[in-house]
Amino acid sequence: MRFLAALVVAAVSSQVAHGQPAAKDLITRFRKTIGADVGTKLSVPFLIEYRGERYLYSVRDGKLSGDSFPFEVKLYGYTDKSHKHRKEMEMRVGVVPLKIVEVIEGDAGWYQLNEGEVVPMKKGEVDARERREQHGEIFLGREIFDPAVWHFSETKGGRVRGEEVWTFEAKGKGIEPVTLDFGKGSGLLLHLRSKTTDFAWLPGETPKLESFTRDLYLHDWKKVGPRLLPGSLQAFHDGVLWQHMEPVNVSLLKTIDPAMFSAPAPKK
Repeated sequence: MRFLAALVVAAVSSQVAHGQPAAKDLITRFRKTIGADVGTKLSVPFLIEYRGERYLYSVRDGKLSGDSFPFEVKLYGYTDKSHKHRKEMEMRVGVVPLKIVEVIEGDAGWYQLNEGEVVPMKKGEVDARERREQHGEIFLGREIFDPAVWHFSETKGGRVRGEEVWTFEAKGKGIEPVTLDFGKGSGLLLHLRSKTTDFAWLPGETPKLESFTRDLYLHDWKKVGPRLLPGSLQAFHDGVLWQHMEPVNVSLLKTIDPAMFSAPAPKK
């Protein structure tokens, strides 16, 4: 046992000596750099505004074609509630402007679109919601990676789109492994990769669950309101560009109308 302990100490000492940081240290540095603890220890309402484009691909007459849908979003929520959101999206499909209001109460298990009927979420939809929010919580710095839940691989050097990074894999019980790449110089998260199941709504389509590998590439981190956020975020599904986003504003609000997140009373 003493021999094994000595090997562990030697391995850790060698890692430190070569300047190879531990995964937990990378996460701690990242969260401190972006100001992840600002307002997150209390229940504070927030508003995140962002814009971007969503891409839809199809095969027509044997040729691959793609359409892009520009959008602007206002996302309301609370700093201590990751499963309660109200998203107001304004999108253009061709020359047609559309507004989609999506309210999700993940803990209670329901969603509502455009003040329609409340729809109970099936287990697969709840799980998909949690995975989607988990990835967002990671790059927003709100995921603290509790060591009682998460375990990390040894960090290794690598490159992401030409930039040197430290990379490692985070694993948790019942959670798909997540690969994280942090810039060696900046300490900022540049890439997140994980298998997941998710669903999304587009006008005229029925929500459909699909399994795929999600890659998030985060660029041009900058000060937005009280936080550092990626100035550009590209989301790839199975290697195909699905969505591009950029932040416009982040605000911590004094009050917010709780009715924005309440299910309407059942009709008599």
